[in-house]
Amino acid sequence: MEDLGAHVERILNALSGEEAFQMFYSAVQDYGYDNACFTLITDHPSIDRAAMHGFTTNYPDDWMKFYGEQSLFDIDPVVYYLFKKQTAFYWEEATRTKLADERVAPIVRQKIQTMMNLAADAGLADGIGIPFVSHSGEISGVGLSRREVIKDPSYSELAEVNLLATVFKDRFLSFHKADDCPALTNREREVLCWASEGKTDVEISDQIGISEPAVRFHWSNIFKKLQVTNRLMATTKAMRLNLVTLQRSRLL
Repeated sequence: MEDLGAHVERILNALSGEEAFQMFYSAVQDYGYDNACFTLITDHPSIDRAAMHGFTTNYPDDWMKFYGEQSLFDIDPVVYYLFKKQTAFYWEEATRTKLADERVAPIVRQKIQTMMNLAADAGLADGIGIPFVSHSGEISGVGLSRREVIKDPSYSELAEVNLLATVFKDRFLSFHKADDCPALTNREREVLCWASEGKTDVEISDQIGISEPAVRFHWSNIFKKLQVTNRLMATTKAMRLNLVTLQRSRLL
């Protein structure tokens, strides 16, 4: 097995997101994993991306298509555990915990077991999950699969793979940064600033002395300029780009 530090260096030196993924995949193959998948569990306003299973992956195409068509994301115990855990885990632990949850209906337990059996038939018999939560609450995760069941889990190896996945995630996302700050009018900034303070459109219209339809007009322009589809994503992106601040509704 190649030195862990050498793998980390290769990922850090990647010149594209695709290369970062390939370097990461090459590294985890040394640990016996056959496939890798990076998923945006929740929307990521920081990179202007909606939630997406398999943002980058080399899982079998047939399985990814079946997984999406059957909406397996909603019952996947690995996804469930990505929300629950803060550290890397083995799929067996996630599946066992999900099936033992008394809140899970018997029919759902049966669907989960069927899903895991079908995954094994597709060459994804076992694996690990690695969750990530950003400072703004965005959740993503890495899944690694292998054809054979893991008989002797090694938590030292799990820690090393967790490190590799963390380096990969940071390097990969660095190639998906949002565009440069868009040019907003002073009025659009005012609307965003008050919205970031939790004000409704009616309250914003009172605060800045314009009609409610005018506020909605400014929202329409803001959505286009920030390339978002709702107020939450707009205010989140505006704060990330330092267009507004929560402190005393101050414009920057």
